[in-house]
Amino acid sequence: MYISDQVFSINGGTVALKLVDVYNNPEGEWMLKNEVCAYQRLAEGINYVLKMLFDDYDCGFHGFAMQFIQGRHPDLCKEKQAKHIVAQAVQDLHSKGVIHEDIRDENVFVDESRKVWLIDFVLSTVIPKQSSVSLASCLQTL
Repeated sequence: MYISDQVFSINGGTVALKLVDVYNNPEGEWMLKNEVCAYQRLAEGINYVLKMLFDDYDCGFHGFAMQFIQGRHPDLCKEKQAKHIVAQAVQDLHSKGVIHEDIRDENVFVDESRKVWLIDFVLSTVIPKQSSVSLASCLQTL
């Protein structure tokens, strides 16, 4: 889907960059916009989500940069502490009106200080703030 899902140095810092060619991949553009929407909604008050630094659209490419962390993907079946933190993180996401929809080992990251992060919000659902649809009714349809 993405042209780039890599790490770059910008102004002396390291960022993770996602970039999609919107002319050749219109579905990829929709997915990237969805992910940007989720990161924007979760920008404040969620300790388990990377911070999006900026998103931009230029010359047929849409992309965004977010903070870069080093670490590993846990085995959630074996690592009970990580699994409990992910459960709390999911509850916090739901309180902000975001349903991740793709929780699996590859979308959870444990950094070098053992902090757990949720990543990859491409498939997430963001409930509109003025929606008459309740989170509970959305979850019942899953």
